[in-house]
Amino acid sequence: MASAWLWIVLDHLKYTGSVKDDDECDTALKGALALFSVDKIDYGKSLLSLMTGSAEAHAALARLIRTHFSVPTWDFEQ
Repeated sequence: MASAWLWIVLDHLKYTGSVKDDDECDTALKGALALFSVDKIDYGKSLLSLMTGSAEAHAALARLIRTHFSVPTWDFEQ
């Protein structure tokens, strides 16, 4: 259920930022996840909105999942 919620958040944010570098997007995503974990949902969303778009957010989430689970070829089903 949490992953579905996160997917919806990533798809429905208003992205207003200029962050598009992979490392910077990864850092922003990790920070947002940390904020979500302590019930600071709006702050997490604000942090994610600094990215240029949902494609960057989804890519950062995929990289995090690949790294965490040591599955370098994993990707979201298209």
